[in-house]
Parts: sequence; structure tokens; C-alpha cells
Amino acid sequence: MAEKSKEFGERLKCLIEKSDMNVNGLAKKIHVIPITIWNYIKEGRIPEAPILYNLSKEFGISMEELLTGRKNGDHASPAENLLRIDDYLDMMDGRYAAAKRYLDQIFKSQHEDIKKAILSNLEVFAGTVNERNPPQKKKTTPGK
Repeated sequence: MAEKSKEFGERLKCLIEKSDMNVNGLAKKIHVIPITIWNYIKEGRIPEAPILYNLSKEFGISMEELLTGRKNGDHASPAENLLRIDDYLDMMDGRYAAAKRYLDQIFKSQHEDIKKAILSNLEVFAGTVNERNPPQKKKTTPGK
């Protein structure tokens, strides 16, 4: 099954409009039938590499920019990446808490040994997630 991206379809449509070209003209230039271009636009299908290459050359942009909307070298800053990681870890913490609440409801004092085993495994998992802020070692000064 071909990959899909609504953003790719929208980006391609915008490029066609900006170039004062129509779908039929573009299809002819990159050697595909017009329905292929419409599938990229309407269904967000991602083209195979040779077609993607031809599209990028036709519009004068890189394949990366065509696929992602970002120009070569235009990457997220380290701070943005850290925020994304932090958001993911917060989401995982939330899932742990939700799973614990769910288990508490299910096991209300029944099967206490099973509940403890499951909670123990969840705590191990949560501990690995929470290691994003490990405790700092205290610096000691010599002679004290």
C-alpha cells in the first residue's frame, strides 16, 4: 500500500497553482497520466522516487522540500527536539497513571498478587521513562 500524506497533496496543489501550470501539463512533463497527479493531490499518495525526482526538478525544489515542506538544512533546533521528547515522555507518564487507575478499578482488592505484579512491571517501565532527569552527583571539594 502506498504511503499517504495530506500535507504532500496540499503542497503539490499549491506548487501547481504557483507555477501557472495545470495537472494535464504537469503530467505530460513528468511522463505520467493526469489521474496519477490527481491521486497525489486528492488522496495524498506519495509518489515513487523517480516521479518524486521529476516533480522536484520541474518545480526547482529538493525532494526533501517537496516531501516535508522544509528546505535543505532547515531542521528543528535542538530546543525544539527536546520539547518534542519532553512532550512524548509526559504522554508516557500520563499513560502509566491511566493504566494504574484502570488496574485499581479492576482489581479492587481481588487478586492482589496479580495486581502487585502488574503494578511492579508498570513501575519499572515508568522508572525508565522518568530517568530523563537523573539525580545529579554532588561535587565534593578535596580536604573536607
